[in-house]
Amino acid sequence: MGKSKNKFYKRWWFWLIIVLVGLAAYGNSLEDKAEQKESNTPSISTTNNQETSETQEEDGGRKEDDKEKEDKSFYKAIKDIDWDKVIEETKKELTNPEYFGFVKDIHIEVKEEESKILFTAVVGDATAKDVAVDFADTLIRRFSGNVQIQNSNIKGPGHEYLGQVFDYYDILVGVAPFSKSDNSKEWYVFDAIPKGAHRNPRGKK
Repeated sequence: MGKSKNKFYKRWWFWLIIVLVGLAAYGNSLEDKAEQKESNTPSISTTNNQETSETQEEDGGRKEDDKEKEDKSFYKAIKDIDWDKVIEETKKELTNPEYFGFVKDIHIEVKEEESKILFTAVVGDATAKDVAVDFADTLIRRFSGNVQIQNSNIKGPGHEYLGQVFDYYDILVGVAPFSKSDNSKEWYVFDAIPKGAHRNPRGKK
């Protein structure tokens, strides 16, 4: 029995590394496209009267100051986060067989230097795709909620908002049926969500 379990985990970790590389590359591609789109957006004409221009500059200055204060507050607060504890609590909640009997295993990894958080889960083969997609969203939101529990200065998830941590960290998420965990083409969810996007994970077509 023990040998069988070890074989599964060896295969799981091996493919996890491959998926991490693939998802990270996909995430970087999304970021590049977002930056290109932003750079191609026409700037607001400054041919209007001077008063309007000055008002816009003042508003822009205030927004920059507010953003700088928010950034400082977040980076100060995030230093106190025990990521291992957040991961442990999230896994404990979402592998509870009473509520999530279809979940076989979860892996969460915080890549602080790359500002990315990887979420992967293996679910039973009989799990419906829409259930798997909803679970991916729940996984991300519960992780975010557990970050807020550790430090209430960090905003938690809300309606159309995944939580402040994902203003600063990209999301890489995958949910696979048990028998297809080594083939990302057969996964229910294989998605990269750039920081600040705050959209729900998407199922594979």
